[in-house]
Amino acid sequence: MAKEWGLNALGWGGIAAALLAGLGVPFLLYAAYMLWRRTGRADPVLAAYLTFCRKFARRSITRAPHEGPRDFATRVARLKPALSADSAKITGLYCALRYSARSPAHALRQLRQAVRDFRA
Repeated sequence: MAKEWGLNALGWGGIAAALLAGLGVPFLLYAAYMLWRRTGRADPVLAAYLTFCRKFARRSITRAPHEGPRDFATRVARLKPALSADSAKITGLYCALRYSARSPAHALRQLRQAVRDFRA
């Protein structure tokens, strides 16, 4: 069979290299496509929440890397009691969208609007 396909001249090392290239190239192309597709999309819920966090960061209240959204809202309420209601609303919308299995379709619009209207 190797003679019929002209693989006799390659030897076993050549056959193995041809097989690896034949399987490896499509795999690498698929992996590159998946990475390209994934980096092209930003999570709109996370983007809105990070905008909210940046508004506080401009006022020197930064969210620690280990701090969850509810913990951050609790700390904000301690530091800026006047902002606690708005902060709790935005955090609640974010958590509902991010962690709940089913959230209302209009909740993303509400979150974006609340973040847009929020003044730290």
